[in-house]
Amino acid sequence: MNRERTKEETSHESYQTPDGRAAGVPDAAVSAAGSVGHEKAFLIQNMCPITEKYMKNEYLDSVSNIPVRVDGRLEKELKDKAGKVLALQRKGAKLIFPDVLSIEQELLKQM
Repeated sequence: MNRERTKEETSHESYQTPDGRAAGVPDAAVSAAGSVGHEKAFLIQNMCPITEKYMKNEYLDSVSNIPVRVDGRLEKELKDKAGKVLALQRKGAKLIFPDVLSIEQELLKQM
Protein backbone atom coordinates (compact mmCIF):
# COMPACT_ATOMS: atom_id res chain seq x y z
CA MET A 1 0.00 0.00 0.00
CA ASN A 2 1.54 3.26 -1.12
CA ARG A 3 0.42 6.31 0.87
CA GLU A 4 1.67 9.86 1.27
CA ARG A 5 3.68 10.55 4.39
CA THR A 6 2.30 12.97 6.93
CA LYS A 7 4.04 16.23 7.80
CA GLU A 8 4.96 14.67 11.17
CA GLU A 9 6.65 11.71 9.45
CA THR A 10 8.63 13.87 7.01
CA SER A 11 9.75 16.34 9.71
CA HIS A 12 11.38 13.49 11.66
CA GLU A 13 13.32 11.82 8.85
CA SER A 14 15.84 9.22 9.94
CA TYR A 15 19.42 9.15 8.74
CA GLN A 16 21.81 6.24 8.86
CA THR A 17 25.00 6.35 10.87
CA PRO A 18 28.08 4.70 9.28
CA ASP A 19 27.45 1.50 11.24
CA GLY A 20 23.90 1.29 9.83
CA ARG A 21 21.98 2.43 12.91
CA ALA A 22 19.15 4.88 12.32
CA ALA A 23 19.78 8.26 13.87
CA GLY A 24 16.51 10.13 14.38
CA VAL A 25 16.98 13.78 13.53
CA PRO A 26 15.12 16.18 15.79
CA ASP A 27 13.49 19.28 14.31
CA ALA A 28 16.79 21.02 14.89
CA ALA A 29 18.02 21.80 11.40
CA VAL A 30 16.37 25.22 11.31
CA SER A 31 14.99 27.61 13.91
CA ALA A 32 12.97 30.67 13.03
CA ALA A 33 12.67 33.72 15.25
CA GLY A 34 12.18 37.44 15.19
CA SER A 35 15.12 39.74 15.76
CA VAL A 36 15.32 43.52 15.32
CA GLY A 37 11.82 43.47 13.85
CA HIS A 38 12.65 40.85 11.19
CA GLU A 39 11.91 37.15 10.93
CA LYS A 40 15.19 35.21 10.65
CA ALA A 41 16.14 31.57 10.17
CA PHE A 42 19.04 30.01 12.03
CA LEU A 43 20.50 27.21 9.93
CA ILE A 44 22.01 24.91 12.52
CA GLN A 45 23.12 22.56 9.75
CA ASN A 46 25.56 25.33 8.71
CA MET A 47 27.03 25.94 12.18
CA CYS A 48 30.78 26.09 12.54
CA PRO A 49 32.92 26.08 15.69
CA ILE A 50 34.97 29.16 16.54
CA THR A 51 37.01 30.51 19.41
CA GLU A 52 37.10 34.05 20.81
CA LYS A 53 40.17 34.66 18.66
CA TYR A 54 37.90 34.71 15.59
CA MET A 55 35.19 36.96 17.05
CA LYS A 56 35.91 40.49 15.95
CA ASN A 57 32.72 42.54 16.07
CA GLU A 58 29.12 42.05 17.00
CA TYR A 59 26.61 41.95 14.17
CA LEU A 60 24.80 45.26 13.59
CA ASP A 61 21.48 45.67 11.79
CA SER A 62 22.34 47.42 8.53
CA VAL A 63 19.34 49.76 8.69
CA SER A 64 19.17 50.75 12.36
CA ASN A 65 22.84 50.16 13.28
CA ILE A 66 21.59 48.38 16.43
CA PRO A 67 23.39 45.24 17.66
CA VAL A 68 21.42 42.12 16.76
CA ARG A 69 20.64 40.08 19.84
CA VAL A 70 18.49 37.06 20.55
CA ASP A 71 16.48 36.75 23.73
CA GLY A 72 17.49 34.26 26.40
CA ARG A 73 14.73 31.79 25.52
CA LEU A 74 15.79 31.66 21.86
CA GLU A 75 19.47 31.43 22.82
CA LYS A 76 18.71 28.38 25.00
CA GLU A 77 16.62 26.79 22.22
CA LEU A 78 19.41 27.31 19.67
CA LYS A 79 22.07 25.91 22.03
CA ASP A 80 19.91 22.88 22.79
CA LYS A 81 19.23 22.17 19.11
CA ALA A 82 22.86 22.72 18.16
CA GLY A 83 23.92 20.34 20.93
CA LYS A 84 21.54 17.63 19.70
CA VAL A 85 22.69 17.97 16.09
CA LEU A 86 26.36 18.00 17.15
CA ALA A 87 25.82 14.87 19.26
CA LEU A 88 24.32 13.09 16.24
CA GLN A 89 27.23 14.31 14.11
CA ARG A 90 29.69 12.85 16.64
CA LYS A 91 27.86 9.51 16.30
CA GLY A 92 28.42 9.54 12.54
CA ALA A 93 25.29 11.17 11.13
CA LYS A 94 26.14 13.69 8.40
CA LEU A 95 23.90 16.60 9.39
CA ILE A 96 26.25 19.58 9.43
CA PHE A 97 27.69 20.82 6.15
CA PRO A 98 31.12 22.03 7.36
CA ASP A 99 33.43 19.34 8.75
CA VAL A 100 32.88 20.63 12.28
CA LEU A 101 34.72 17.81 14.01
CA SER A 102 37.96 18.46 12.09
CA ILE A 103 37.60 22.22 12.58
CA GLU A 104 37.02 21.67 16.30
CA GLN A 105 40.19 19.57 16.57
CA GLU A 106 42.27 22.25 14.80
CA LEU A 107 40.89 24.95 17.06
CA LEU A 108 41.66 22.88 20.17
CA LYS A 109 45.26 22.46 18.98
CA GLN A 110 45.61 26.27 18.81
CA MET A 111 44.56 26.75 22.44
